[in-house]
This record gives sequence, structure tokens and C-alpha cells, in this order.
Amino acid sequence: MTDIRIRTMTQDDVPAVYAIGREAAELKSSKTDTFWSEEVLASWVGSGEPMLVAEAEGVVVGFQLTQFHAPTKTGYLSDIAIHPDWRRHGIGSRLIEKALAQLQQQGANYVYGLTKLENEKIHALLEKFGFIKGNAFYWFEKHLD
Repeated sequence: MTDIRIRTMTQDDVPAVYAIGREAAELKSSKTDTFWSEEVLASWVGSGEPMLVAEAEGVVVGFQLTQFHAPTKTGYLSDIAIHPDWRRHGIGSRLIEKALAQLQQQGANYVYGLTKLENEKIHALLEKFGFIKGNAFYWFEKHLD
């Protein structure tokens, strides 16, 4: 088994995170949807947000983008993706575990994530960590295209 390291994302990781993210169909909500730009990802590096990567054999194979809103002590699990060749190795679990620990250290007492209804794999992963399907918020949407 290859050693997989979970660590904070650096500027050098941005191209790999971008490449994995733009190919991850589960992160898209429409046919025209795109992933964050490399410029946006680069701006988050060093921001204090728990932006994590999974590294195996010296290569980034997954990531977890997370945000913390200090005034409300709320953490948001924004995007998680694992390169298809590295799925089913527990990397997603390790990324979420580390993100939750970092959010708790920052003072979060509530963490949420948004998923597509049909993404049952991420639902199962989040439920593994004690997340429940919430009903505290309504998602309102309007397509402009």
C-alpha cells in the first residue's frame, strides 16, 4: 500500500488541484458548470482556510476545499475530489477527518456541505462522519440560461 499524506495545499499544488477538480463530474451542477479557476485556487492558499491535498508517490491525488466563517463558527465543506485512479483507498475519509479537525481547532461548532441529490457516494461518506441530511436551510435556485 502506498503511503498517502494529507497536508495543507501550497501554491505548487494549484495546477494539480485544478486538473482533478475540472475533471470531477460530481462537482458540476450543469453541463456548462466549470471548476474554480487556478487564480481563485491560488488566492485561497495561505488564507487560513483548511485547504487540504492528499499526496501519494509525490503527486497530488485528491483535495478538500473548506471554508470557516468565524463570526458564526460555521465550517463549510466546499469541494472534495479524488483522482479516479486513487478512489477507494480511504483518501476521502482522511481528507474529511483532517478538515473537521482543523475546523474544530479554528472554533467551528457547526459544519455543513452541499451535494447533488444523486451523489450517493458522498452522502455515504458524510454520513460515516455523523452528518445527517439537513433541514435547517432551503436551497433556492434559479437558472439564468
